[in-house]
Amino acid sequence: MLSGLSIAASEDRQQSLALTSNPAIMAAMLFVAGLGLGVGVPLTLAWISDIVPNGVRGSALSLHLSANRVGQAALPVAVGAVAAGVGAGGVILTTSAALLASATFSAHRLGLLRGRGGGSRP
Repeated sequence: MLSGLSIAASEDRQQSLALTSNPAIMAAMLFVAGLGLGVGVPLTLAWISDIVPNGVRGSALSLHLSANRVGQAALPVAVGAVAAGVGAGGVILTTSAALLASATFSAHRLGLLRGRGGGSRP
C-alpha cells in the first residue's frame, strides 16, 4: 500500500511539473517526486521477499531485477519516440498518465478503490 501511495504522490508531483516554468518550483517538485519513487524499490524488494517461498526467493528477486533493467534500457527509447512527436511537455504528461494508471491498478488490486480485497478472482 505504501508503494502505491508513493507512486501516486510522485505522479501528482510530475503532473504538476508541466504547469510551471519556475526552475525553483520545478526542482522542489522533482525532489518530492524522487523521494516518492525512491521508496518504491526497497518496498517492492521487501514485499517480494515476504510473499515468495524461501526456495524461489532468489529467482523471484532476479526476475524483478531483470525486468527493472529491461525497463531502464527500453524506457529511454520509448520516451525519445514520444518526445520526438509531442515534445518535452508531452513526455511529462505521458509519464504522469502512466504513473496514475499504475497507482490506480495497484489500488484496485489492493481493494482500496471499492473497499474490497484485491487479487484475481474466478
